[in-house]
Amino acid sequence: MIQISENRTIKWVEEAVKQDNFEVRATSNSLTDDQKHTVSVVDVFRSFNQAVDQVNQLSWDDDLQYSKFMTALAKAFGIGTAKYCDLLEQTFIKEMDRLSPEQEMTLTQSRQEKWMQMAKEAMSTKEKVEPFQFFPQVSAYIDASCSNC
Repeated sequence: MIQISENRTIKWVEEAVKQDNFEVRATSNSLTDDQKHTVSVVDVFRSFNQAVDQVNQLSWDDDLQYSKFMTALAKAFGIGTAKYCDLLEQTFIKEMDRLSPEQEMTLTQSRQEKWMQMAKEAMSTKEKVEPFQFFPQVSAYIDASCSNC
């Protein structure tokens, strides 16, 4: 029974995350507690609460057995919560690793388009490029050697 609860908890979490669009659920500034959280976290903890309520409705007379079962159920909820955190972390990592539109465009450009883009960027820079000024001795040498050209 405990193993089934652990497996169900993980399935609840996976399904809740799959169905969540991670969008804001309200447009007003004054949000209720349920509206402050994503749908998946509300669904997961509602499922946890329902499981606890069902156990409480059994009204066990044996406090030891009740405690053991509730402890095992708490462990299952911990596993489910860890799974939820892991799934959200994976979702955030995918989102953060996504390329920007500029990066995507650069990947699809041909070699000629890349060279043209670099040329445009070089031409549009605000820094004025000054030609290199040789020392007078070098200039005289260059002028003398080029007079034969």
